[in-house]
Amino acid sequence: MTQTQNRRVLNAVSWKKLKAIVWWVHDQHRLGIALHHLNFTAQELARSIQELDASDTVAEKAILQPKPLQATNWIPWDINLMNYLGSLLGKE
Repeated sequence: MTQTQNRRVLNAVSWKKLKAIVWWVHDQHRLGIALHHLNFTAQELARSIQELDASDTVAEKAILQPKPLQATNWIPWDINLMNYLGSLLGKE
């Protein structure tokens, strides 16, 4: 982590670890397990990163390009197009 003009900049590894911690907290809450900082071990970090990567892959596959526009299906097509375009934000 570097400091530039009173701002903190996270590198990619730190950002991924932070996302994994948030993922773990949400998972613990979903399972009804009380949070305790000692429960978050290196193994839990690795598991959280794996699950986070797997969920990203599934989410990318779930969003499909809309089918060609026809006069009878323009409302669902518009919704599909907006979902598809929204999934592309931030990608190169």
